[in-house]
This record gives sequence, structure tokens and C-alpha cells, in this order.
Amino acid sequence: MTDTLPRVLFFNINGSGLGHLSRCLAYARRLEGRAKSVFFSLASAIEIINEMGFEADYLVSPFWSRSHINAWNRELAVRMGLILEEVKPHVAVFDGTWPFPGFVQACDVARVPYRVWSNRRLHRLDFEPVPVK
Repeated sequence: MTDTLPRVLFFNINGSGLGHLSRCLAYARRLEGRAKSVFFSLASAIEIINEMGFEADYLVSPFWSRSHINAWNRELAVRMGLILEEVKPHVAVFDGTWPFPGFVQACDVARVPYRVWSNRRLHRLDFEPVPVK
């Protein structure tokens, strides 16, 4: 029964392809039967998530939004907060280059027990590591 399974919320950016979404879908498929996976996605290909049998909600990417990045992050924090309140995940997974402040703030307020930053780490040779708490 899915009500007794731990819940995982996947939040993926859209990037320039489907890499972030594909990686999260692969994680969710591996977790089938062991966790309930829910998606909050910036990928406009959200119908793919639904076709694979997962619940999903969509928010327009900051790169396609007309909002200033600060306003967009405030909107993200509110929308993410609503999703977190409904799903009550044990784990929130961010798959993208750098976790958005709105995501971090919403997880802080909702007291999400665990957060995972899924990052493929394929950078240019001159890439400087990002300090992470």
C-alpha cells in the first residue's frame, strides 16, 4: 500500500534537454514498490511523468518566466511549500546545477527530514567547485 511507503519529492530543472528529468524518472522507477515518488518539475514535458504513472505538478522555469529571479524564487517557495504540505515527503531531491533559494527555503519551513542534491558533476576543466554546507 502506497500510504505506508516513504514519500520522495523529485524537483528537477528543465536544463537544455531531458537529462535532469530522465535521471529523476530513473530514480523513481528504481524506487517503485519501496517509496511513493511525486514530481514537481520545471520541465515542460510533464506529460511524460504522468504517462509513466507518477503524480506531477509544473512550474515555469525562471529562464522562460517574465518574472525577476527574486520574484520567481518567492513564487517557487510558495508553490513548493504547498506541494510539501500535501506530499509530506521524507526526502526532497533537487536535480539541477544549483539548488534554487526558493526550494531550500520551502524545505526549511516544511522541515523536510532529508534533502538530496543530484548533480552529475560533468563540468568543464576550468570549473571551480561550489562550496556546499
